[in-house]
Amino acid sequence: MKNIYKVILFIVSIFLFSLLALHTKEKVSPTAELEAQLLRFHVIANSDSKIDQQQKLEVKNAILQTLSPFLNNCSSKEEAKQIIQSHMSDILTTTHDTLRSFDNDQNVTAEIETCYFPTKTYGDLTFPPGQYESLTIRIGEAKGQNWWCVMYPPLCFVDASYGTVPEQSKQKLQGLLSHDTYETITQKDQPLKIGFRFLPFLEKFWDRLSSSWDIDPVE
Repeated sequence: MKNIYKVILFIVSIFLFSLLALHTKEKVSPTAELEAQLLRFHVIANSDSKIDQQQKLEVKNAILQTLSPFLNNCSSKEEAKQIIQSHMSDILTTTHDTLRSFDNDQNVTAEIETCYFPTKTYGDLTFPPGQYESLTIRIGEAKGQNWWCVMYPPLCFVDASYGTVPEQSKQKLQGLLSHDTYETITQKDQPLKIGFRFLPFLEKFWDRLSSSWDIDPVE
């Protein structure tokens, strides 16, 4: 009789674990959700020389000043992309004008593209690596160090080393993301959580069945 109970218990466990696997598969990962919701900003300097790096930062400041009045009230990443596309000629003009103030006539490109971003911390938020859509500006040979931030929602004015993300920006970000994903990027040194919410339930279920039938766990 005990063997029959063991077989039944085994079948029920397989069924529950199958449900768990389906739930986990359908659950959107934090990285995938962030890739879908964020628009990054990426400026690549001509080289790592001191003057090229300075020009990169000046271009970054000028572009943010140009776009911020239009992006401050965006309600979605798609709206932000449309605004940027409609101002692409202004972006190129602003970049060229900024470089010319350094007597620099290097070629410049600007486009919205999908590219890899490593793990990056903005104030007290840490974003995982992934393939994010980005407004990318390349200066000259574009072989220098990068500068990047989150353009939507607007986190670009945060000091990435010492600053704190403004509460208004956090609230907008929190409104875009699920609770689990937001918790993931705000809790530093916290391992990535995956949706195994049913495991405690399965463990309790197993224990109760075993104890009620007075049998040993399946070997």
